[in-house]
Amino acid sequence: MAQFTPEQRQGWARWSLIAFNKAASAVRGEYPVYIEGDTRTTALLRNFAEVRLDGPDISEPSKGCFFLDVNFNLLINTKVDPEDLYAIERVIGQFQKAFTNVVLVKKLGDDPIDDGSVLGCYMLQEEIAISKFGIVEKDTRLMQTTIEARYRMTL
Repeated sequence: MAQFTPEQRQGWARWSLIAFNKAASAVRGEYPVYIEGDTRTTALLRNFAEVRLDGPDISEPSKGCFFLDVNFNLLINTKVDPEDLYAIERVIGQFQKAFTNVVLVKKLGDDPIDDGSVLGCYMLQEEIAISKFGIVEKDTRLMQTTIEARYRMTL
C-alpha cells in the first residue's frame, strides 16, 4: 500500500462528504437534500433531509495501510400528515436505498487536487440504524428520524 502525505490526505474528508451527499441525492424523490450547515430556508418546506457525515477517522493499522471510517447519517424531517400515518415509514424506506453496501469516492471539486479519479470505496460495516424522535415541533407537527451506518475505506 502507498504512503500518503498530509497534502494527499487533505481532500479525503471533502470527497467523502461529496460521495455520501450524491448517494442521498440519488434516492431523494421529491425531498430536498441538504448538507448539514447549508444556507437554506426550511421553514416553508414540508419535508427535507439533511446529510451529516462524521469523519473520516483515519488510522494506519499497519505501515502504509490506512482505514478511513465514517458515520453516514441522514436526518429526515417530515410534517405529519393526518391522512397518511405511514408517510414517515415510506420516506425511511426511500432513503434507506442510499445506504448501499459500497459508496464510490471520486476526487471531485474545484481544487487543483480534484482530478475526478477514484480515491476508493467505502464498505458498509454495520447494520443500518433507524432512530425515530417523533414529533419535535408541536406547532408545525414536524417529525424527525435518523438513518445511520458506519462505513470503512481501506487505502
